[in-house]
This record gives sequence, C-alpha cells and structure tokens, in this order.
Amino acid sequence: MKELISSGVKIDENSILTYASNPKRPGFQAHDRYEEYQVATTLEEYLEIADPKKAKADLAYDIEKGHLEVSQAELEDEPDPDTAEELEMEMRESSADDLAEME
Repeated sequence: MKELISSGVKIDENSILTYASNPKRPGFQAHDRYEEYQVATTLEEYLEIADPKKAKADLAYDIEKGHLEVSQAELEDEPDPDTAEELEMEMRESSADDLAEME
C-alpha cells in the first residue's frame, strides 16, 4: 500500500485529489509540471504522472498553498452485527415455514 504524509496530510489509495486550476505562473517549470499532474485524482495516478524528482516537494507545496485538496473516499460500512443476525434469523424462520408448508 502506497502512502505519503505531506504537510501533515495523509495520502493513500483511498485519497481523492482535487486540484485548483493552475495557479502557477506560465513560462515556469512548476506551471508546466502542474499542467501535467493536475488531472490526477488518486495518489497512484499522481505518482505515474509527476516528475519523480519533484513529486513529493510539489505535493507538499500544493497542499500547503491550498492548490490541492485531499479527501478520503467513503468506504462501505460493515454490516451492523445486530441487523445481520436478525436477517439470518428471519431467513431461517422463513425456510422452516416453507418446509412446513411443503409437508
């Protein structure tokens, strides 16, 4: 699992990257790099696109300056154990009723 902590922000495979439109001055290398990597929406995409020598520094700078927002994808909640148990009991009762009707 790839994970970075940049400017105090944890970025992992569940992170969603959202970039502001390019705030960097045209004609500079930072502007050109930003144009390339601002399309990335995940850490994996970012690392594939970004210049390996500048990736961590660019990421830290963009977070610090507010050019990049990092959020976590919502993961599916685990089923409530009480609900799962109730559902299982209902299924058993239903099966028993169906069997009784067949006899």
